[in-house]
Amino acid sequence: MISTHQRLNHGLLGLLVCSLIVVLIYVSTNLTTYTAFHTRRESISAESASRNFYEGGMDHTNPQKGFDGIVDDPFHDSTYYNDKAFVTVVTDSNMIDAARVSVYSLQNISKTRANIMVIMAFNETFSSDASHDDYEQFATNNVQLLKVSPGYDPISEALSRFRKVVYFSNEILFKKNVDHYFSYPTHTILEDNNHNIGLRIYDNHSSKKEDASTPAPPPVFTSTSFPLSDEEIFWFNGPMKPWDFFQYHDMDWHKLYRPSAFYKWRSLYDDITVPSSSANGWSNQDRRKSICVSASENNGPLAAITTTDELIQDRFSVLLSTYKPERIQHLTLLIRHLLKSTLIDKIFITWHNPDLDVPPSLLENIDEAEERVRVLRQSFDSLNNRFNPVDQIQTEAVYILDDDVFLDINDLEFTFRVWQQPNNKNSIVGHFPRIHQYNSETHEAVYKVSNKDIYSMILTKSMFVRKEYLFAYTCLLDLGMHQDIDNWLNCEDIAFNLMVSGMTGAPMVAVTPQSPLLDFGTQNGISTNQAHMGGRGQCVSHFITKYWKEKDPLVVSSSAAIPYSRPEIRRGTWNKIEQQLRIYKDRSKITKL
Repeated sequence: MISTHQRLNHGLLGLLVCSLIVVLIYVSTNLTTYTAFHTRRESISAESASRNFYEGGMDHTNPQKGFDGIVDDPFHDSTYYNDKAFVTVVTDSNMIDAARVSVYSLQNISKTRANIMVIMAFNETFSSDASHDDYEQFATNNVQLLKVSPGYDPISEALSRFRKVVYFSNEILFKKNVDHYFSYPTHTILEDNNHNIGLRIYDNHSSKKEDASTPAPPPVFTSTSFPLSDEEIFWFNGPMKPWDFFQYHDMDWHKLYRPSAFYKWRSLYDDITVPSSSANGWSNQDRRKSICVSASENNGPLAAITTTDELIQDRFSVLLSTYKPERIQHLTLLIRHLLKSTLIDKIFITWHNPDLDVPPSLLENIDEAEERVRVLRQSFDSLNNRFNPVDQIQTEAVYILDDDVFLDINDLEFTFRVWQQPNNKNSIVGHFPRIHQYNSETHEAVYKVSNKDIYSMILTKSMFVRKEYLFAYTCLLDLGMHQDIDNWLNCEDIAFNLMVSGMTGAPMVAVTPQSPLLDFGTQNGISTNQAHMGGRGQCVSHFITKYWKEKDPLVVSSSAAIPYSRPEIRRGTWNKIEQQLRIYKDRSKITKL
């Protein structure tokens, strides 16, 4: 018979055995899970890698919230990122600005908790002895700057300092938090069809002789896109870039033009480079931001970017600029004249003077004023307002007109039909041609009225352009050009011509109207000032030298469009032909002398 004491001992022993079994099961389960996690990482697909990572607790619907929900994850504790870094390599001084924006987006949009390293890999064309003051700015704001001499592998240098790195191209702009990239297997890669690498994972077990441009050894998995990368980054790997789109100079520009993404890049660049208005004395510094981004992106020019197929093709809009109070009484006449055209969708009056109220009498007694006329008040006084994007414009073509120019309706509609020709839609089509010359060696330039049979620019006093060009000029060009124009009170039309030819490679198209073209501003307008005219050549020189890197984008043209009329035909005589040949011969002798 078993005593009470023995029963108690047996019970305690049984409890101990049960507890031990539970512990063993728990340990076995966790060890199995831990091993399986690493086994999966060795053979996992791109999509599964992303899914398994997010199952750890991160809210993948909003990665910018960070990793507060997975503080118990041993891979993401407070010290997890100490030996990890995002690394980019700069090998060309022309890519410094791109790299700065890429790093800035990683810090301020992605809000990474990892280290950031920028490696300057000097070479024959990118020398540490040259003047590259901009790259010193990388050394601030918690960014490590490393300068590597020729012959040293940048990635190996980074791996000597960190256990794991995520290489990213200078062309990457981060849209969300991407710290989860460190959980991806080594050699996970994002590359395009030309084998350019946008992102790649390295650790210090990789070959020390590898770099971002060498072929990878057999990877754990290779993908043409990281999991969810389209949602997390912009990769400007095409031939047209946001920092130099106006230098592309090719007719296929429209296939590569990404206005919304380009503006994301440009707005970040402005944040980095543009000081406060109180610091630089430029009162219009905030003009671009106020125009290109509204309080909500559900409205405004940025949200109103539409494809060509969505725009009205068979009518056009008018952007009519006005400033001087003494011209207001004539503005009503001009509006009434323009409304006679059934091809005009709407007229938008750009009211340049922020200190002058719009008189109520302006649109009185104008038929269809409520339906077809809009007044656009401006908060800033700038010649650049002439090209502001307008979200209410629903046509592909925009006719830009000064308030001192009068064009016959038949000639206006003919000019629109000229612009509608497929070969002309990339061009500026208008009525005031000008010619220029630029010397890339001396940087000297000449600007003058075209009295001969060639021209390279069309004044913006009367011209047809694509709607897209308004957004490109206002929201994507280097802000320094806008500031130059405000300082000079001049040359916005030259900058616009340079941008259009620089982006498209298209020549301008001059149109000769049948009826006289009336210009009421030839005596009192801004362009009659001698200082204004004298500075035009300096504008051409400055813009091409600084922003187009001494490569003149303007295309000289010798053709013009004119309305067809039946040619005059006379009965000819061969004697007159002989006389004409003698005249040609005499001219040839004079030319040789």
